[in-house]
Amino acid sequence: MSEEDKDAKLEATGVLNEGDADSLLSEAKKDSLPGNKRRSVVISPEGIRLGSDQKVSSQRHDFINSASMSDGEVERLRRMHKEMISTLEAQVSLFLRSEVSMTFTSLEIIEYGKVIQKLEKPTHLALFRADPLPGIGFLEISPRLALSTVNKVLGGIGKPLKEERHLTKIETDLIEEFILILIQDWLGQWRYETTPVPSIVGHEVVPSTLQICEPNTSMLQFTLDVTIRESSGRIQVVVPLFMIEPMVRHLESQRLTKVEPTTPTRLPSWQQRYGDVPLSAEVTVSAGPMKVREFKNLKVGDTITLPEGCMEQAILRLERKPLFEGKFGVDNGKMALCIQSKLQS
Repeated sequence: MSEEDKDAKLEATGVLNEGDADSLLSEAKKDSLPGNKRRSVVISPEGIRLGSDQKVSSQRHDFINSASMSDGEVERLRRMHKEMISTLEAQVSLFLRSEVSMTFTSLEIIEYGKVIQKLEKPTHLALFRADPLPGIGFLEISPRLALSTVNKVLGGIGKPLKEERHLTKIETDLIEEFILILIQDWLGQWRYETTPVPSIVGHEVVPSTLQICEPNTSMLQFTLDVTIRESSGRIQVVVPLFMIEPMVRHLESQRLTKVEPTTPTRLPSWQQRYGDVPLSAEVTVSAGPMKVREFKNLKVGDTITLPEGCMEQAILRLERKPLFEGKFGVDNGKMALCIQSKLQS
């Protein structure tokens, strides 16, 4: 029976019986296709089945962890990150209205599984994307440093806590803007053609449950020691290499062609979801000096004579905190306060 007849018979039945299988095995043992006419199980990239006498070599390739970086590239990135510290300090200090000190700790290429094992406990992880870059990275911040930052955002002095704890839901929401500004300024230092736009996609406090990459995926780990007032802690930016690969290639191309990056849109200065939270506002004026005896004898219905010009020095307080100085007046027939200056916090 010819090869064509056998193929036609198999196509017609669709199922091999015991006799068909024995027949095929017998043909294989006879080497019915001698020399280079014998067909191999290996198919070339062009889709052609190779002959059995053709030499075939194989090479292992990790499709999951295909991105790599030379020692020279790592060293250039290390120098670049050391140079960007002053810019990050200035942007974060401006946002918190307080002096912030940052110190470069390290930049290394490390497997994802090892990064997770070395994370401190407790800790706080903010997962982020950077459109249009692929993949997900995360920023780790020490809870003590995060709580001091929340205190500064709410107008406090950033006093550190005696013991670390996990952030509440409200504290997590308040820290998001600080994290986004830090990530956006970090991405802006790469001078990419179009600065990637970061967005927070989640938060995590248990590192062992975080599964954004395979354990052997190569990651870039950028570590900073940060001090805000009296509070200090660690901040780490960790991203997979395949995420920043387009920016690394762009850095190499800038050696030959200088490309001006586009100016990123500044993130909103306040969380919109808190815009309708009610606060207590009050305006006070000075009643002048009063003796203890006079104050003690005050009762309902008494009248206090106010000093001349007292209405020219009114203080506006928000949640008991003095913010503005002004004077009373009349606007459209109604009593009003004209704000004249802002008080130093």
